[in-house]
Amino acid sequence: MAADCVEAAERDGRKSLQAVAVLQEENYRLRIRTLQKMRRGHLATLGRGCCAAWHAICQEQLQAKALAAQRQRILRHAVELVCCSRPSTDQALLKAAFLEWWGLLPSLAMLRCMQQELELHRAGRAQLVRQYSELKEQLERRALR
Repeated sequence: MAADCVEAAERDGRKSLQAVAVLQEENYRLRIRTLQKMRRGHLATLGRGCCAAWHAICQEQLQAKALAAQRQRILRHAVELVCCSRPSTDQALLKAAFLEWWGLLPSLAMLRCMQQELELHRAGRAQLVRQYSELKEQLERRALR
């Protein structure tokens, strides 16, 4: 009878050890899945940040090209003003200069608008970079917990 109790205790002990081993394996699997999900999320965040930075660079290049084209148009108008406005009287000279500069006003307004948009874009990009770094720090703090 004592031998039966000892055998039963040994069987129960083996079953308990097997259950503990199964639980440890499941725990390891869950930890690995969690780490993979965190890594996947972090990589997705980095990918989105990379795409956003690339888009911002492309937009800056497009805006720089547009500004260069606008500058060329303004210079062309200035050259036309110098070449075409050689009237004989002072009044005619003033009138020609006024008319040419009046034609430049929309171009100058457009240039100013583009410069303001570029400044707003740069400010927004700086804010996005700052927010991204803050979110990255928060993610790292959560990962350390």
